[in-house]
Amino acid sequence: MTKKIYFRPVIPLVVSLMTGLYLGSRVQDHRSWIYIVVCISTAVILWAVKEKKTVFVSPLILFAAMGYLSIQPWVAPEFSPHHIIHHVDSYPIKIAGVIDTHPWKNANRKKFLLQTETLRVNNRSLHVTGKIRVTFSGKGPDLFKGDRISFSSKIRSVRNFNNPGGFDYKRYMAFKKVWGTSYVSGDRVFIEERDSNEGIQLIITSARSKIAHLIDTTGEGKQQNVLKALILGDKNSISPDLRDAFNRAGVGHLLAISGLHIGIVATAAFVFFRFIFSRVNLFLFKAWTKKGAVILSVIPICTYGLLSGMLPSTQRAVIMVIVFLMALLFEREQDTMNTLAVAAMVILVVNGVRLEIIYPPIDFFDKKHSQRWRNINNNSLVVRVSFGYKSFLFPGDIKTRAEEELVSIWGDRLKSTVLLAPHHGSRTSSTKGFLGKIAPEIVIISSGWNSRFKFPHLPVLRRYRDNRCQILVTARHGAIIVSTDGKVLRVKSTIGT
Repeated sequence: MTKKIYFRPVIPLVVSLMTGLYLGSRVQDHRSWIYIVVCISTAVILWAVKEKKTVFVSPLILFAAMGYLSIQPWVAPEFSPHHIIHHVDSYPIKIAGVIDTHPWKNANRKKFLLQTETLRVNNRSLHVTGKIRVTFSGKGPDLFKGDRISFSSKIRSVRNFNNPGGFDYKRYMAFKKVWGTSYVSGDRVFIEERDSNEGIQLIITSARSKIAHLIDTTGEGKQQNVLKALILGDKNSISPDLRDAFNRAGVGHLLAISGLHIGIVATAAFVFFRFIFSRVNLFLFKAWTKKGAVILSVIPICTYGLLSGMLPSTQRAVIMVIVFLMALLFEREQDTMNTLAVAAMVILVVNGVRLEIIYPPIDFFDKKHSQRWRNINNNSLVVRVSFGYKSFLFPGDIKTRAEEELVSIWGDRLKSTVLLAPHHGSRTSSTKGFLGKIAPEIVIISSGWNSRFKFPHLPVLRRYRDNRCQILVTARHGAIIVSTDGKVLRVKSTIGT
């Protein structure tokens, strides 16, 4: 029975996860019981692994419980005292924040999501969190994702029309973590700071803009808007009449980048690379013409997915094609249903967790020869992970100069709940300005017992204490386990204090 059900092992787990998501969206306020279910299911699975027993029900229950818990931050959110939702439906106030999405055009208006940072109320500046959707009409400055702007407006709560069977707009916005809307004239929007990020996101944005401009300059007519939808996933310029025409013809799905488009790119890339490798004796001798083509085909597939915006339909197609290619690479039998289940699992699990590689900048190596401080430590990969209202910063072994550059690039966007101390708490890192931008609640220092380097250094510990951080040191507390549901952090040390 178990072997029959788990013939395609991902499918029953995905079904369980989706069941949990559905139950969590319909029935809330049972998290305590679900946590107990997670503990019991996990214990049963661990016991079965230890005893080399086969279990069937426990994994399904565990995934259903995980699905239930993972959707709670959206359907039953618990807002912090500083959340923007506490200021909706009040009087006009000055709002400042960072544009979180690429502005899109709707008729004669532009819309974008704003990650709020401060409100100016009665000559007092209040720190706030949370997103709002901003609509501005008329002429205004050219805005881009990452720009810090300010304007005065009233924040309205998100409401439904409450028509029977109508679209649940409030729920839709909640899943985007948007809890208010604002309307403002374009000439009243002020740019406080342009985005100075030089990472992969800027490269993608620049490439999309250049391709859109190239399409716009090819002539006049509706074909430009269709091309932008097919290549960039930008359907905002398609008129309702043209969209209806596509739907009546039964080809409306062509405007949404999905399996067909990714499949065409994958096939063309695979055939091209295989043709090239079949004419290289080394690849023929090693029997690597097909495998080499598989590996290189992943590059154009991912590039096209990123250029098109990586919407859920595109994510699903990219994952499925890559799984299919990996089956060719490792010479395994391809199973369509299992591939679809893997794609569903990745989308369900990954969406909601945001991972950003924020350092080093793309010109790091160009400057390495002229700036000696760009050494192996200052070349560390700096990663910021966020989920819900909580975030984690992993700065590697960067030192003072790299911290200063990171602050100049990212500024207040470095703010994180948990910081893994750079360079094990060395005095050469954790500068005052760096900590001021991060403002961590918890600092975890990875250091060995009686380290010959004397990590962490006392001046660094004083800086952390001055910032009122909770300090955890692996030399004293052992492994530190931090978990979160996006609202509450749970910290556990393996050997106590």
